Amino acid sequence: MRLIANAILFVSLLYLPWWLFLVLGIIFLFIFRSFYELVGWSLVVDLLYGTDTSLFFNTHFLMTQGALVLLVVSSIVKKYIRFYEH
Repeated sequence: MRLIANAILFVSLLYLPWWLFLVLGIIFLFIFRSFYELVGWSLVVDLLYGTDTSLFFNTHFLMTQGALVLLVVSSIVKKYIRFYEH
């Protein structure tokens, strides 16, 4: 199941807009216990399509930083969801 999710994310980062990749990543964060692969795939997105932005501290790895934040927030939120198995 995890391999299929990684394949879906790989295809989405190549052919879909960045926001659909992000939506799929958030869905997979809640389906799987700890979906660390999202950070790796976000790094690939930043390396392929990322540009420097002056909006967020002149960083080039905005998607990767966002994935790290989402990973931490999802692990905290999962503790408070009643129907989620730890």
